Amino acid sequence: MSWDKFKNNMLRYMQRETTVQVSSTKLGVPAWRPDLRYYNGDIVNDGGTDWKATTKTHISTPDNDIETGKPSVNSTTWRAVAGLVIDPLNPTSPTSDQITRENKTVKISNEVESYDDFAEFLTQQYNQVVSTGKQTLNEIPIDKPKIDDMELQIKLACRTALGVQDGNHNFIDDIGNGVLAYWTGAELMTPIPPIQIPKGAVQNVESTKSICTNPGEWKKIGEIFPIDNSEVFIDRLISKLKIHLTTIEGIYQTTSLYPAGITVVSLPGIVEWKGWTIP
Repeated sequence: MSWDKFKNNMLRYMQRETTVQVSSTKLGVPAWRPDLRYYNGDIVNDGGTDWKATTKTHISTPDNDIETGKPSVNSTTWRAVAGLVIDPLNPTSPTSDQITRENKTVKISNEVESYDDFAEFLTQQYNQVVSTGKQTLNEIPIDKPKIDDMELQIKLACRTALGVQDGNHNFIDDIGNGVLAYWTGAELMTPIPPIQIPKGAVQNVESTKSICTNPGEWKKIGEIFPIDNSEVFIDRLISKLKIHLTTIEGIYQTTSLYPAGITVVSLPGIVEWKGWTIP
């Protein structure tokens, strides 16, 4: 399973879509003195709001109107000094407010049954991602991860996070403890031999055992401010999960062939490995 699939599954678990009605109002502009001509930059105050004329186009202006300053047929855009734009307008003709309503689909949080349920789901999704990948370079898949240990640590992380009534928390780093538990003592598949060979050997016959000796380094991000955006949370978590997979280490115990004069002998060997790759 890819990281994109992991993200989509987590988002479907943590949130759902619903349809709401959204109303928007386009404010009309009142008529102002018809005996004045409004030019670019002119400001009129109405109801406590300053409106500025930003454009003006003369469609028909007899000479006598120009001399007297009385407006004729005009098209003017008025902009509230606060930033609201109403277009088009005629300053001598009032316009009415326009209310539009439309249905929009928005995402809201799903109700999770319990933190036990969340811990189980997150652990399952992570295990599926890891099971899709292989050990970097040697391309050996995982066989016996510590799934139960990871789930237990995530339950503790949830319990700790729920106990924080205000302020920041370390939820993602606490989940990281579960990831470390997943890899502590995890075993890779045998008897598939690794590509790398022990020092002095000429060929691997098989892998008798492959174990994770170092669960890697989880670089802490420290306390974070609680957020209600599931996608931001999942993106942060995935970023940390990807980085961590490059740091895990282990060994292959092999049966390998070593030169002995004009022949070869079968002896045990050790190959160190590092990193995990998700396609």
